[in-house]
Amino acid sequence: MKVKSDLCYDVVQDVIRGPHTNVQVFVIRSLVGKWKQPIYYGFDKPVSKKLFFTAIEMIESAGFRVRPFVCDKGPSNQKLFSKLNKFVILRALLVNTIYGHFVMFLTC
Repeated sequence: MKVKSDLCYDVVQDVIRGPHTNVQVFVIRSLVGKWKQPIYYGFDKPVSKKLFFTAIEMIESAGFRVRPFVCDKGPSNQKLFSKLNKFVILRALLVNTIYGHFVMFLTC
């Protein structure tokens, strides 16, 4: 998503941050409960295939089951989509994780 491209001074770490133009955010959300939690953000870089699978592995190693992965049809998500080579087509696109089950990849 686009962000305001300003400079910001980080008092705690004594550094100037920015200017940034884009941010990628991963949020996990319960399908049965009423909660959601951001777990990753990165400025001005697309989500890599390695980062995508690392996020799924970390979420599942914490005891959660990743079911759908939902994203918009932005250019960086389309690029990630084309790089994922573990897809099979079964009415939706599914990716097999290291835990032996499938994660649905949905775009909206």
